[in-house]
Amino acid sequence: MALKRALGWGAAQSVLRMVLGFLSIKITAVYLGPAGLALVGQFGNFFTLMSGAFGTAINTAVVNLTAKAGDDGVDGLATLWGTAMRLALLIGLALCVLVALASQPIAAWLLKDGAYWPAIVAGAASIPLSMAGFVITGGLNGQKRISVLGVIGIVSSLLGSLVFVPLCYWFGVWGGLLAFAVSNCCVLLTALGVLARERTAALAPFGGRWDPAVVRSLWAFFPMLLVHSITEPIAPLMVRDALVVQLGATTAGFWQAALRLSDMYSLVLTTAVSMYLMPHLAGIKDEREFGRELWRTMGKVAGLTAVGALAIYLLRDLVIAIVFTRQFVPVRELLGYLFLGNVLKMAAWPLRMALVIKLRAKWYIVLEIVVAVLQIALTHAWLPLLGAQAATAAYAAAYGLALLVLLYSNKGYLYENWR
Repeated sequence: MALKRALGWGAAQSVLRMVLGFLSIKITAVYLGPAGLALVGQFGNFFTLMSGAFGTAINTAVVNLTAKAGDDGVDGLATLWGTAMRLALLIGLALCVLVALASQPIAAWLLKDGAYWPAIVAGAASIPLSMAGFVITGGLNGQKRISVLGVIGIVSSLLGSLVFVPLCYWFGVWGGLLAFAVSNCCVLLTALGVLARERTAALAPFGGRWDPAVVRSLWAFFPMLLVHSITEPIAPLMVRDALVVQLGATTAGFWQAALRLSDMYSLVLTTAVSMYLMPHLAGIKDEREFGRELWRTMGKVAGLTAVGALAIYLLRDLVIAIVFTRQFVPVRELLGYLFLGNVLKMAAWPLRMALVIKLRAKWYIVLEIVVAVLQIALTHAWLPLLGAQAATAAYAAAYGLALLVLLYSNKGYLYENWR
């Protein structure tokens, strides 16, 4: 029932995000063009890396520890959440200062023009606010408050689009960059509003006392999730940079557009699984049941991803015509390998999560680094042969290897079901 409820809320959020995504992609395609879309994509990847590097780690740790705490009482949760909030804000402020101080060279490297430094400063200011949002949603997810998370996801998506679309329309690339910085804060603003409206004491546990023991428990997750939060956005960032340098910004924009299409159809699953799987698996103590749940989730997620991928692929000409402009027809050639990679990646996701829950850091870290390095290296190696398709073929190959390695690394849990 929890998975069905999560899928329901995930579907609601995803339908809304797809509609908003169609609108935002259409706006960026018309008013920014492929090159502008690539610049906004670079900016988004960079700040996803900055806030997600530590924010995702704290979020996952809070989900896991909250789910394991169960009914330990309000005081225990307040200590956990309060410590996590303080830690997130301290790290976020440090990153904000560092990025702001280096804004001009970052703009020159990332956006190929140092004049964009004010947008980098605006993005830096959003980092601590984004990280605070990670803590609040992590606490709610650990308590399996799927409905509240669903409301936050829907409202924050609406707010983000209300900012993004007009700014792109009025100010072009500058507007797209600044809009991303502002939308980065929408989850926190929405979460504060929803919880304050729900009951006045709902936010109190996030102001709980600092506890060094909790910091150590949180920090146990950091090596794995820091590596993940760095490698996952840095791989497309480096791939996009290679496409810009070797094939031009327009071709990189076609690849970025293909990623946006991929994101739209996979939102239902990624949203639902994020809300459901981590707290569910963290609470399972029997290893046979843990393994059975891994198999069940892998089958469902991979199957649903494959159905969505096939539907979009068969209708790709119509979808591209509706979502983009005639300039984006070359996107159709990039979708085959990309969708294959999506299926492999989603099948591997529950197995990656199992490594996090069981704190199997060595396997997780090595896998994340190998996948990112392989994706970047194969893109460079295949560019002369495949052109822009090299990026999507490298993506599929990297996640195919990841799935094989994860099946082996989790064999202890999976093998329990065959004894």
